[in-house]
Amino acid sequence: MSNQSFLNEDQKEILKEIRDASYVTLNGKDKNGIPFLKHIFDLHYKIFGETCSNCPNKIGGYIQKLKKFNPELKMEIVKSNFELNDGVIIPITGTSDVYSKHNLTDEAALKILAKNPNRRSLFRVVPDDLDELIDDYLEALEVNQEDQNTDDDQDDDDDDDNQDDDDSENDDDQEDQNTDDDQELVLIGESKFTIEEALSLLELINVTTKASTVTGIKKTISKLSEENKLELQNLAADLITKQ
Repeated sequence: MSNQSFLNEDQKEILKEIRDASYVTLNGKDKNGIPFLKHIFDLHYKIFGETCSNCPNKIGGYIQKLKKFNPELKMEIVKSNFELNDGVIIPITGTSDVYSKHNLTDEAALKILAKNPNRRSLFRVVPDDLDELIDDYLEALEVNQEDQNTDDDQDDDDDDDNQDDDDSENDDDQEDQNTDDDQELVLIGESKFTIEEALSLLELINVTTKASTVTGIKKTISKLSEENKLELQNLAADLITKQ
């Protein structure tokens, strides 16, 4: 995997500037007139092995990963019996991260292929006994599920039959709310952003919030002044049109 040791001196300096800069600064250009966004995409690919320059909704996540990246630590190369084709990236469900040829593990590859065998075409290298490995993976998955169901049944037997109905209703409401939050995106202007990306945009206009759900962030945005709302919408649109 690419890591900081492959960066030239100019790239190391740019990485330092990005790590030290505010989000407002990163929306502009460097001393040579080059947009910081270009540096962000280039460095993210150099360090983490993948990037999507046509995915403005990933910018916030890329910036945070670069800011958290410790240039003194070498990134461990993942050894795998599977290898994706060059340039192929596979989104990791429920996150803004992706699998690439640099970070794909055997377990992740088996999970992907067991779920959709047609994705075999995405791989340049697979083990000779792939079909057997997938069968073993599915069998282990089934055993684990049976064990989990057994544990759940035992827990149900031990539960108090007189559980308060109101508490149960509240739990269901909370579960529904959590499900909605997981599935929704935050609408800013005409574009939708994940929670992480929306928080990054709010930071760009110096608005901080303890909200960590879609509903909470929507409430935060609704309480902004009209001037701040317009600034937030313009910033979101600007990030998209710069690509």
